[in-house]
Amino acid sequence: LSCSPRAFAAVVRRRGDAADDADRDCGLICWGHPEFGGDMSPAEPQLRHGVEEVFGTQSGFAALKADGTVVFWGHSDACGPE
Repeated sequence: LSCSPRAFAAVVRRRGDAADDADRDCGLICWGHPEFGGDMSPAEPQLRHGVEEVFGTQSGFAALKADGTVVFWGHSDACGPE
């Protein structure tokens, strides 16, 4: 669970054994103030697969993906998607 000042985000993973860790289904859920990351719809296509970890920022969230890329969503004044 990560939080920004007005929203929360969590990566949800299916339980499995170590043999299928790489194939675990996972999802990302967000709630709270839409302008501060509670609405991830602008970045959703990039967040559908491969999210490893989510970090709360002062104005939204940053997701670290398995391929090393970072996706930000939240308040547009802080480099969020428009």
